[in-house]
Amino acid sequence: MEHPGARSRRSRGAGSADGPTACGERRQAGRRVWRRSLDELRRSRPRLTVKLRTDPGSARTLATWQETSIAGHDDPTDPESRVTLWTDFEDEEHARFVLLGLGARAEVLEPASLRKRVREEMQAALELWK
Repeated sequence: MEHPGARSRRSRGAGSADGPTACGERRQAGRRVWRRSLDELRRSRPRLTVKLRTDPGSARTLATWQETSIAGHDDPTDPESRVTLWTDFEDEEHARFVLLGLGARAEVLEPASLRKRVREEMQAALELWK
């Protein structure tokens, strides 16, 4: 026996109010609501802004993952000189994870607390390889 409030598949025929057009419109409306909610959540979440120095290739790679802002180049005349940039992470743990993945190609400049954590983690990793 079917639940009294359940719709049967037969009620979704082309001639019903739940036809393909109405269903598609509801789906689009749901996507708009989802996007607005997701955008609002992203804006409301605290972010950690990090200043770092890295090689140009790593800067380009990082920019494919998230928004970055170039603060300068060590030597503007040399296209391979290190790049100083700003970027945001979800939190310090996320930043630490990504920046440790860049290894010696990235130097954390700010915030000092993240710089200290990344340095300590790299030193501990180096001890494992001795």
